[in-house]
Amino acid sequence: MLLAYKVCNYDLGVLTAKEKKIFTVNGFKLPLTWIDTSKIQYKVIKQKLILLIAPSLGGFLSFQNLAKSVSEYYNKLKVKFPHKPIIVISPWGYSWETNFLSKYPQIELLLGSGPGPGFSGELLHHKHTLWVRPFSLGKSVNFISILDYSSYLRQNRKWIFGKNIKAKIISLNSSIQEDNHLKKFLK
Repeated sequence: MLLAYKVCNYDLGVLTAKEKKIFTVNGFKLPLTWIDTSKIQYKVIKQKLILLIAPSLGGFLSFQNLAKSVSEYYNKLKVKFPHKPIIVISPWGYSWETNFLSKYPQIELLLGSGPGPGFSGELLHHKHTLWVRPFSLGKSVNFISILDYSSYLRQNRKWIFGKNIKAKIISLNSSIQEDNHLKKFLK
């Protein structure tokens, strides 16, 4: 499986501590571009966009402290990179992401994960925020294409589908065979 990811040549892989442990305990050497969600961190991707990796809930006294820390980190990145989109990657799940976005409307893009429903893209805060969540069991891939970030900035920080952003889901249908060994390994 890791060989498949290496062949894809992804710029970044994000793992929870639990996922990282599963791979390392089973002898898999993780690609150098993979990081875990043990702390708040960011990566600049091809000098075009910023990925802010939000940490898992463990290690913080409360979700409110965690959310505030991520928001403050985001704000510092926005000052440092004012003309680059920032995508927050969350391992928290739907409920905590809803809570976070209700309190911090400055977030431009949130790529969620964890428990909860999946959707290709929900616009929030007067179209200022795009929230995307994958469907469970890896049966689809979420695809986001930022077509024109400067248009987003010129439009009073509003995402307009088809003009400055696209979001869609690519279904992995029944023509792709399930790997029972992999399915068992990931349980």
